[in-house]
Amino acid sequence: MYHDELWGKFQLQAYAAIRQLIDLQCKLPHLDRAQVGEYVNRHLAYAGADLLG
Repeated sequence: MYHDELWGKFQLQAYAAIRQLIDLQCKLPHLDRAQVGEYVNRHLAYAGADLLG
């Protein structure tokens, strides 16, 4: 799985500075297409995006 491989690389000392810049890591359960759309739209709206135009 790509995500686990990436986080494994961040555990290397060479990536310590990058790892310190990452404030939050969260894992989401698998979402179906409709749930992904709802998730993205909700977060865009929270960020102030104008979804209607």
